[in-house]
Amino acid sequence: METYPVITGISSDATPPPLFELIPSTHPGLPGLLTLTAAAMGLANRSEVFRADLIRRFLDRPPTAEPGTNDPVSAFLMESLGKNRNLDRRTAEARTIADGWLRRGVWAVRLVDGPGPPVLFAWGPERMLYQDLAVVLNSRKPRLILPDADWIPVTRQMTPWAAAHDYIPATGLGAPAYDLTAATTVLRGGGQVVVLDGSLPAMGDTSHEKAFLAEFGNLVPEDQSLVLSPFLPGPVRSPHRAEIRDACLVHLSRLVLVAEARAGGVVERLAGPARSQGKTVFVYRPEKMEPETAGNRNLLSDGAGSFEIRKSGPALSRHRRIAVSFSANDHLAPESSPNWLIAAPGEPCLFHFTRAYPGPWPDQDRLEYARELLFELPTAGRTAFDTLKRILLEHRIRAGRRMVRGDQAVVSFTGRDPRRLSDLRKWRPGLGRWTVEPYGLGFRKKALETLGAAPVVYGGEADWEKLPQDLRYRFQLETSPAGEWWKEDEWRLADDLALDRLASSDWFIVVPTLEEAWEINHLFRRPVWAPGSMTGEPINPVP
Repeated sequence: METYPVITGISSDATPPPLFELIPSTHPGLPGLLTLTAAAMGLANRSEVFRADLIRRFLDRPPTAEPGTNDPVSAFLMESLGKNRNLDRRTAEARTIADGWLRRGVWAVRLVDGPGPPVLFAWGPERMLYQDLAVVLNSRKPRLILPDADWIPVTRQMTPWAAAHDYIPATGLGAPAYDLTAATTVLRGGGQVVVLDGSLPAMGDTSHEKAFLAEFGNLVPEDQSLVLSPFLPGPVRSPHRAEIRDACLVHLSRLVLVAEARAGGVVERLAGPARSQGKTVFVYRPEKMEPETAGNRNLLSDGAGSFEIRKSGPALSRHRRIAVSFSANDHLAPESSPNWLIAAPGEPCLFHFTRAYPGPWPDQDRLEYARELLFELPTAGRTAFDTLKRILLEHRIRAGRRMVRGDQAVVSFTGRDPRRLSDLRKWRPGLGRWTVEPYGLGFRKKALETLGAAPVVYGGEADWEKLPQDLRYRFQLETSPAGEWWKEDEWRLADDLALDRLASSDWFIVVPTLEEAWEINHLFRRPVWAPGSMTGEPINPVP
C-alpha cells in the first residue's frame, strides 16, 4: 500500500553551528594524534573514550620536544601525565602502531563542542562528511522483532525522505532499527555515515576486521560507507557505549528524525535539546499514541515538527498476541476430525521443539534479514512457529553445538510428552524467549533409533571422563545451577536430520492450537497433532 510523509512545523530555531572538523591523512597533527592513541592504550588508567581535555589540548597546541626526550608526543605525555622513564620507548612502539593505522586508511574527525569524546576515528571516504547528515532515532527494541511493528514502515519512509532532501543518512550497526536504516540506504545505492558502539575495525588486528566484515560487510559497502568510532582500539568496557554512539550520531547530524521514542528514554533526552542546538527535528505522529510513542508526544508538544505517514487504507497494523488457551484434553473428536489431524500418538515418540530465533538465521546475513523486515515478507518473523516453518521449508533440522561439550553438532529431542512440559517452561529474560515452546516435530522413536539417535548420558565429571571420545557428544551434566537437566529426558542425533531420511509415516507436526494446525497443514500438507498449550495459559503471554 502506498504511503507518503506529511511534514508540518518548523523545527530549527537557531543558526547551525559548525559540528566537526576533518583531520584527514594529510593533516600534520594526525600521526601525532594516532601515536598518542596507541600510547594511551598501554597506560594504566586506560579509558575507552579519550579524556576530552587531553585530546583538545593536543590538537589546539602542537607539542614540541622537551630536553631529555626524542619525540613531541613523549613530551606531551610527560607534561600531561608526569615523568616516566619508559615514555620514549612506549612512544616509539606507539608510532609503529600508528603508522600501521595510517597505511590502512585511518583518519579522524574532531567534534566541535560535542558530547563525550572530542575525536572520532574514521575509516572510509571523506566525501560523506561534505553533505549534511540526518539520523533516524528509535528507542531500544526487543530482541524478537515483530514484522508488523509500526516503527518499521516509519523508519523505511524517513530514511529515503532524508536522502531525497540532500541529507546523507547517519546510523549505527547491530541494533535492529539502525540495521534497517543502513539496509535502506544500501538498497537505494546511496552513501552513509556509520558510528559504531565499539572500536574501529581498521585499528584492531586482522581477525577483528574480518569478523566485523563477516557480520556487517553487506551493510557497509566499502565505497559507500564512512565508518566512525569514538572508542580506543580494543575491547570496549563502557556500559554506556550505545548511548555514547547515539549522542555522537545526533551531534553529527543537522536533521534529527524520531520514529519511536519512549518517555524519558535516551532518544527523548537526545532529541529534546537538538532544536536549541540549531538542528531540524521532526517526530513521527502516530494515529494513536501508545506507550512506545509517549516520547513522541512529549517532543511534539515541545515544538518539534510533525512527520506523518498516511495510508489510503486502515491505520498501520499492530501485532496483537492472540491469547489462545486449550486444556490438555481439548481436541476434535475423531469422527469430526480431518484425516490429517491426528490424535495422541499410540506408540513411543521423541519430540524436537523449536524456539524463537531473534535476528538473522544462522546462514543469513544482516542485509537479507533487514530486507525481509523492510518489505514485510512472511519469512521475516522469528517466532518458534516461524522456526518450525523454516525447518519444513528446508526439510531439514539443523544440528547445533549449544549446551554440547566438544565440537560435534547434534539435533536434540525429548521423550517428554508435549502436554507434560509445564515444569520445564520458563521465561528467560536475558535471552528474550521461553525455554520450551509448543511448536515442533514428533518422531517415532524406533525410526530415530535406526538413524542413530540415542539417549543423553546424564552424570557428573567422573562419568564424562569414562565416556569414549566418540560418545562424549551425548554427555550432559545431571544437575547444575541452571537446572536439573535429567528432567528433559533428552536424546541426541549427531549432525543434521534430513527429513527425507524418514518414511512419511515416521513423523508429524506439533502445534498448540487448532487454528495453527489448519495453517501449517495448508502450507505443508503433513499430519498435525494439536494437543493444546503446555501450561493451560496463553501461548505467548507478555512476561
